[in-house]
Amino acid sequence: MIKKLFYCIMIFTALTGCHKEKKIYNVAIINGIESFKGLTVGFKEKMKELGYEEGKNINYIEYDVKSGSAEEKKILEDIVKQKPDLIFTYPTGSAIAAMDIADKSVPVLFGLASVEPAKLNEAIKDPNRNIAGLRAPSTGAVLKRLEYLLEIIPPEGNVYAAYNPDYQPNIPTLKEIRKLINKTKVKLIEDPCKNEDEFKSNLTSLDRGDWKKINGIIILPDDLTQGPSGWKLIRDFSIRHKIPISGGTKEHAETGAILGYAADFFKTGKLAALMADKILKGVKPAKIPLATSSMALYVNVRQAKEFGITIPEKLLNLATQIIN
Repeated sequence: MIKKLFYCIMIFTALTGCHKEKKIYNVAIINGIESFKGLTVGFKEKMKELGYEEGKNINYIEYDVKSGSAEEKKILEDIVKQKPDLIFTYPTGSAIAAMDIADKSVPVLFGLASVEPAKLNEAIKDPNRNIAGLRAPSTGAVLKRLEYLLEIIPPEGNVYAAYNPDYQPNIPTLKEIRKLINKTKVKLIEDPCKNEDEFKSNLTSLDRGDWKKINGIIILPDDLTQGPSGWKLIRDFSIRHKIPISGGTKEHAETGAILGYAADFFKTGKLAALMADKILKGVKPAKIPLATSSMALYVNVRQAKEFGITIPEKLLNLATQIIN
């Protein structure tokens, strides 16, 4: 009788299904640099393709906040208290902040980060890490930006680089840039600026005449020139004096830089979604190998013409996208 009853329950369950509610996942997204938001767009699109319907089985809580700011720290502290299923964040500074504040209590997935800073490098080697993501070849990418810039400036010209000296990824990057520059006849004009006010003041000083010494500008992977207001300052300076920029995002190439060598944010965001899917399904982040972001070269031919610069055929052939 008991066997018959159990059999009937099994049949009934199979026919009607269990009435257990489906889990709704909560994912916090921290966007530390406005120009990187293509990562979020690609991430959410791929998540939808994987069956995650916003408002049905997944909720996104998005924050646009300056990487490394006190506001970001406060937001992350509040997020960790709420115990979301995942924190998706970028760039490097935001990834490190999320990792430190979550302290392994919440899985952290970085959409794009340099693993060169010591803290992040050590974290990804931890067999019990609760962090995974996509590495940005920051130093390699900047060296490529410089290599491409040297193709369009005089062989004995000067390259200007403004940067935040306190931003960790700049340390190994600058070291390699100096090495490469020393192999050429080009000189590097470094402009370390602690904040945007100092940066603006320095550019104003250059406007008085020293801008003539600058033949090209390179964008480093930091929060000074890649932030919205910092980018506008250097972009406007470039346009005033017709100095070519080798930028760090597609947006840079679309809004004033002649060259842009950077991660393809949309594709990289989609790759991050594949990792997120694994984490939400129970795979430990430590079991997920790091991936490398997809890179792309953008060439703004229209801007080059306005500056009176001819883009070599070599660069046009290498370009992922030519902007006319």
